[in-house]
Amino acid sequence: LRFKALALLCFVGSWGVTGEILQAVAPARAPSGTLLFAWNPLLLFELVGNGHNDVLMVLLLLLAILVLVRGPKLLVFPLLAAAVLTKLPVVALGPAFLLGLLRPPATARQRVAWIVGGGLLGLGLAVLLYAPFWEGRETLYFLSRGNWFTASPPTMLREYLRGYYPYEEAGRLAATLVGAGFFLFIV
Repeated sequence: LRFKALALLCFVGSWGVTGEILQAVAPARAPSGTLLFAWNPLLLFELVGNGHNDVLMVLLLLLAILVLVRGPKLLVFPLLAAAVLTKLPVVALGPAFLLGLLRPPATARQRVAWIVGGGLLGLGLAVLLYAPFWEGRETLYFLSRGNWFTASPPTMLREYLRGYYPYEEAGRLAATLVGAGFFLFIV
């Protein structure tokens, strides 16, 4: 019940943030757009009824959008990092937020401050939240999964590397390369 209550609070918070975003970018559509979000039965059923943590991710993502359109823009990447720490697929939106921070009329100095400063704050948040659970390389389990692949690009890389390395070694190397590539993508 507490988990569902938290989901409901995050959902209600998302209404308000949605309204604020729309007020900033399309004031005439703010009431109808907010209502469209708030009364969506699928969102109510899935996010609140089933108590998914996706609703926290949605709230954090909406807050990142709000600070992108209203400021303070230094908080864009920390909020995006918090959303990513809640649900990893949000990392795919990083380039869109980066492009949003690069838009005029900001000066080059402001853009660098928002991107570098916000990126460091987001990285600091991730380190702070992961520190209690850190157990060395084993914490990043995907680096040691060996030949257990569920995605096509790692499998293709492993199969390519099999022409140069034994099967087990090719699998470990592919997993390490994919993990490092994923890490670089996040950074």
